[in-house]
Amino acid sequence: MSHKIISALLIGTLLLASCGTTKPEVVVKDTKKPFLVDTKLAKDFTKDYTIEKSGRLVGTSTIALASQGVGRVTSVAVKEGASVKKWQILVFLSDTTANYDIRLEQARNALRNAEVNIESTKLQLDKTIADTKFALEKTKSDYFSITEDAVKKLEKARRDSAKAIVSSTGSDAQAALEKSELDYTNLQNTNDQTIKNLDATYRLSYNDLKKLMAKMLYQGDKAFGLTDKFRNDTVTNKQYMGVRNSATRTALEQAYTYLVRENTNLEQAASIQIDESSALIEIEKLGTYYPIIRTYILAASDYIENSISSSSFPQSVIDAYTTEYLGYKTELSSIETGYTSFKNTTSSFLSSYKNNEASVAAGLEVQKMNLSTGEFESALGLERIQIGINRDITQAQIAVDSAESNYTNAVANKDITIKKLAVSLADAQLSLEQANKEFAKLSIVSPIDATVTRVSVSVGQEIAAGVPVIEIASRNPEIIFDLDSDAVVLLKVWSTQPVIYDGKTYTGIVVWVSQVANESLLYTARITLSESPKFLGGVATIQLSLKSEYPMFPNEMVRIISEEQGEISIYSGSTITSMSVKIGAVVNRSIQIISPLSSELEIITSDVSNFDEKKNIIEKRKTLE
Repeated sequence: MSHKIISALLIGTLLLASCGTTKPEVVVKDTKKPFLVDTKLAKDFTKDYTIEKSGRLVGTSTIALASQGVGRVTSVAVKEGASVKKWQILVFLSDTTANYDIRLEQARNALRNAEVNIESTKLQLDKTIADTKFALEKTKSDYFSITEDAVKKLEKARRDSAKAIVSSTGSDAQAALEKSELDYTNLQNTNDQTIKNLDATYRLSYNDLKKLMAKMLYQGDKAFGLTDKFRNDTVTNKQYMGVRNSATRTALEQAYTYLVRENTNLEQAASIQIDESSALIEIEKLGTYYPIIRTYILAASDYIENSISSSSFPQSVIDAYTTEYLGYKTELSSIETGYTSFKNTTSSFLSSYKNNEASVAAGLEVQKMNLSTGEFESALGLERIQIGINRDITQAQIAVDSAESNYTNAVANKDITIKKLAVSLADAQLSLEQANKEFAKLSIVSPIDATVTRVSVSVGQEIAAGVPVIEIASRNPEIIFDLDSDAVVLLKVWSTQPVIYDGKTYTGIVVWVSQVANESLLYTARITLSESPKFLGGVATIQLSLKSEYPMFPNEMVRIISEEQGEISIYSGSTITSMSVKIGAVVNRSIQIISPLSSELEIITSDVSNFDEKKNIIEKRKTLE
């Protein structure tokens, strides 16, 4: 049978009446003309962009392969005149400065830790869900058992009542009265003891809450330097924590300040003594602190998630902070569950115990006056049984509701936690990819099939980045072109780029990028083709695919205010607003937007210079699907 019986009767009556005359309504037409705009969400702007370069396709003479890193030559695998294959390692360096090998191992360890962390957390969360589900099923089973037993108990009580009416003696009535008086005394004693225990039980919830809040304040200050006490000790941490989104630091500081203030209020409540009249009020006050602690834990978790790793602040430290705050969240959930159970039990008791005592006392008084009336005695006993049954069912229902809430919270907590851990795992994977790329700088490889024409280094020699190490020659043609300082840092050696020549697209490989600007303040790059066209000497077009550190906006969408400041137009439903943004490099026909933007921000991409708010109404242009 269902544990909740809800009956609802909905009755509605609607009377409509009208009388008198209706005056004609004057309609004034809006004379404003529609102004159509095109929009695009901020999340749809990418960091990828393409620039075109051109150059004459000529036969290759020699290609100088330079070191991409700093280190000591440990191996020279070829000699002058040797034939080499594409991607063959020619020279290998040992890292003496940048610690690429250490960073690679740290990245591998961070990834392994992230993988272990997500698996162990899943097991812990699954156990919590299983435990709360088991508890829910048990409370439901208890509820159904209590309900079924109540029917049987009530039927038995009615039979016993009928028997008592038939046969009742004075001695029996007196014994029943004495038993009732004893039961009433025991009931009063039990209720008095429960009331006396309220303060002790409240003190347990208060102490658990106070210990957790003190732990948050101390750990937060020590880890993040939120007060002068530890601010100088966390200078290194603050260089890397939360730098992906500086707003998380502000949110953390606000949450911490609020936590300090509420901790003062909580300390002032330490001397409060709980009694029957103040119990519910003080228990409710205690419940207001849990959301404050939860807000701080979430702010700290966001701050940690927006951190970046380095050799002095490795990913393993970030993962440790993440795991620590997951533990705090679980601890908060645990003590809040205990608090909720205490509050519900206390509320149920205080709302019913006086009525129970009054009912028993009234029955006792009537029983004294009617010792010889077996019918009244049996009716009174039946009423008491009914009261006890109702109390048991109500308490069982409260237990079911609490267990359902705990189970729902456990499932929701798993979903949120796993999503956050997945982000941490993705960050660790990206860090490993970057470490592998950095470590690859220690190897000088041949980008094409070629012949070694010159070896400029020997084993044991220390070389710097950009120093020519080896020269190779090939029959494959090449193109030499220039880049500005913004594009050159984004073009990677050994990357493949499409080259259009004589109407056909070829695969080109970037084999060299100058580290020093020429007299025109431009940087020279060389790209070779994987196959040779029939004729050389013509002009080829290179379509360079590059990735910026920040989203790229078309130049015409940004109004330049100063060297580092610009404005973009935002669609706000009924009008157009301007937003100030920090801008970066201008590359080709695009410009970097450095300021962080909300992913759902709707940005106007069309020209709005002719918009007049007095004459126009904003409308988004409909796109054909």
